[in-house]
Amino acid sequence: MPRRFIDRAPDHRLRFVYNDAVVSFSVASDVTFGEIAQTLDCLSSEREGNPVAIDLTRLPRIMLR
Repeated sequence: MPRRFIDRAPDHRLRFVYNDAVVSFSVASDVTFGEIAQTLDCLSSEREGNPVAIDLTRLPRIMLR
């Protein structure tokens, strides 16, 4: 069964979902695809296999004020 971590952090979150775990990071509001790719590359050297999903959650602008 996959391990799940539920966080309600009021920020932008980047999640890499694997078969057995979810790896979650806080990211800047202007994160680029290149930065996401670099993060995935670093994770790939530490974990076996690729994520089954990548999720980027961004807060609406009204909540950032």
